[in-house]
Amino acid sequence: MPSNKEPERAQREERMVTLPAAEAVESLIREYGKLVFHTIYAMTGDWELSQDLTQETFLSALRAIDAAREASGPQFHARTWLMRIALNVVRMQPAGYGARMPVDPADVIPEREAVGRALASVPETPRVPLLLSVVGRFSISEIAKILQLREDAVRQRGCVRTENKGIKKKCWATSRPPSSIC
Repeated sequence: MPSNKEPERAQREERMVTLPAAEAVESLIREYGKLVFHTIYAMTGDWELSQDLTQETFLSALRAIDAAREASGPQFHARTWLMRIALNVVRMQPAGYGARMPVDPADVIPEREAVGRALASVPETPRVPLLLSVVGRFSISEIAKILQLREDAVRQRGCVRTENKGIKKKCWATSRPPSSIC
C-alpha cells in the first residue's frame, strides 16, 4: 500500500521539471538535504567531509540539472538523480581525502559508534544498497536506477527493505538473521 507521501513526492517531482535551475536546486536542498548528508555521512564516517561533499553534490546538481531534465523529459526523477550524484561525489574522493577527526557530537554515544564501526566493516557493494534502502527509504527499483543496475542485481547485493505488512528487512547476502546485520 503506497504511503500518503507518494502523491506529494510525485507532485514535487513534477515541479522540478519546470522550475528554473537555481530554484529547483534550492527546492532539492530543502527536500533532500538531510537525506543526502546522512547518506554521505554513513558512507564516509566524517562529519565535516560529509558537509563538504553534500555541498559539492548540490553544486554538481546545479550545474547539471538543466541537461538532466532535458534528457529525461517528464520521466525526470529528481530524488533518484540527486542520490546518484551524491554517490558519485563520494566515490570520486581519493582514498584518505579529507581525513579528519569526526566532530559529530553524537559520536560520544557508544551505540552509534558501534553501528558506525559495523557499517564501515561491510564492503561497499552491499553497503550502498543497504544505506539507500534504510536511510533513504528507496525502493529496489529506485536503488537500481541510482546505481544503474538491474533490480535483481540490487537484491543480490545485500540488505534491502521490503514492504509486507509493515517494514521488514531481508538480507540475501548472508545466512545470518537480518536483525544481526540490518
